[in-house]
Amino acid sequence: MRKLISFMLLTVLLVTLWLCASAETRYVVSENGATVNMRSGPGMGYSVVTRIKSGSEVEYVETEDGWCLVRYKGKSGYVDGSFVVDSVAAEEPKATNAPKSTQVPTLAYITSPNGKPANLRSGPGTGYDQVGTAEVGKAVTVYERGSSWSQISVDGEMCYVLTRLLSSTKPDITSAPEETPQPSYTAYIVSSNGGPVRIRKGPGTSYGIAGEISYGMQVTVDGKDGSWNHVQTDTVTGYVMSKYLSATKPDTQTAGPESTVKPAGTKAYVVSANGKSVNVRKSDRSSAKVVTSLEYGTEVMVEENGGKWSKITGSFGEGYILNTYLTSTDPGPYATAEPAFKSYTAYVYSSNGKSVNLRKGAGSRYGTVASLDVGTEVSVIGENGSWKHVTTGGLTGFIMQTFLSDTKPATPEDQTVSPSWIPGNGTRVYLASGKNKVVRTYSAMEGKKADGKAYPAGTPAKVVSTENGWAEISVGSSTCYLPISSLASTGAAAIPNSANRLIYYLKGTSGNVNVRRSYQPTSDSLGSFLNGTAVIVMARNTEQNWAYIEVGSTKGYVDISDLASRP
Repeated sequence: MRKLISFMLLTVLLVTLWLCASAETRYVVSENGATVNMRSGPGMGYSVVTRIKSGSEVEYVETEDGWCLVRYKGKSGYVDGSFVVDSVAAEEPKATNAPKSTQVPTLAYITSPNGKPANLRSGPGTGYDQVGTAEVGKAVTVYERGSSWSQISVDGEMCYVLTRLLSSTKPDITSAPEETPQPSYTAYIVSSNGGPVRIRKGPGTSYGIAGEISYGMQVTVDGKDGSWNHVQTDTVTGYVMSKYLSATKPDTQTAGPESTVKPAGTKAYVVSANGKSVNVRKSDRSSAKVVTSLEYGTEVMVEENGGKWSKITGSFGEGYILNTYLTSTDPGPYATAEPAFKSYTAYVYSSNGKSVNLRKGAGSRYGTVASLDVGTEVSVIGENGSWKHVTTGGLTGFIMQTFLSDTKPATPEDQTVSPSWIPGNGTRVYLASGKNKVVRTYSAMEGKKADGKAYPAGTPAKVVSTENGWAEISVGSSTCYLPISSLASTGAAAIPNSANRLIYYLKGTSGNVNVRRSYQPTSDSLGSFLNGTAVIVMARNTEQNWAYIEVGSTKGYVDISDLASRP
């Protein structure tokens, strides 16, 4: 037994010594100086082991699927290969403004893979302060050219720039054709391993990570910079490479990260996230030679099942495949994803009859393409959350779902027909809302201009006059206008969702009633509302003489003495 333990300890020691001997010294560097994640596996779907400071030295072991296996401060893990370099220029504690090299100064020009200005820093590293930028084509004097950073002079000021952004010939900044702006469209995130895709803050791997988007997630693409696309969702905005976007929604029903395949002698089937064939390799390494490619659904036999790779056999002979591409049940033929969205016809609608903005993107922060009149017919060709992607008359843009109707609404011309109920002059009415809890009033008939005021549904008013489906009304001391359809003869009929609710009316001694944050009479006021306003009573405490009410969008407390069962 002692001999066995000694043998095992000797084996572990020899393996450790071999790994140390085979490891190379490399460096982890990010252009913006941010820390870099070390993950437990070669992909974004794996957990973060630790974070490595930019410029740190690591022990490099091997590369797998574009990810480098490294050791850092006693921990082992995987780092995106774009952050791992062979060497970095030695950074000094403080940068000096004087040239520190005996090299003969040379002329060079600023270049950039994306046409954007180059960052200038006070020292040879991203940890130093940024002292300015230099446009592409800017002539500079190079005093010391390093493998990663170079000391240069720009307009007489000494600074540092990444060496790869220097060119001995002046770049032609006029030859690039001007890109024609493309309309935004809907796409879906895809990846070869079914894992999430990182979204960067700029069009390149040198930019920081803005976030991650899961496989199959819908995004809006509203810009392009070379092979990078600007995308946005409700939670993240940034850039992603074109190869990670698909016009059709992918099939997300694929094998999970944990294989269900049993050990030796078990039958298994090949699967993939996109239905494409999967490589079988000569050994259990991503860098190993490809033996063959097996189509989706191919039956194989599992000879050995490791934690990550399985050795399989078939008509091709034998080889190794990742466990994530195997399933123990026959998947059948690959089902092509149905079209992501079936277009349909809709009509522009608004509760006040006003035109609706067609926007450049799925959000109110985007610019306006045009204003569409109520009743305009549109084709809905996509969606992004509560926003619909529509086209009409050669225009393309986004409209909120609430401003679209499946049936054509009545236009102002259609509203010349008198409504079934027309209140007489001097009649007491209540401001009514079918969906919202707030009613906005207008400064003139026809609703062409809002007066900037809003009242809770249930607010009392008096009719001054009516004309062509509209009414001039007085609310308190103000005169305004509303369509007759926004008026009700009773308080209960005016309030949305008033069915089976306890309706009371405000009755204050001073003309208005304050609704407070708590039942304490000294608590903050949430608003002052007109006497006679219809409210919903949600709770009452007769011992402490308070009631919890809802008035419009406000919920708060009033004295029971400020309520009446009749207006």
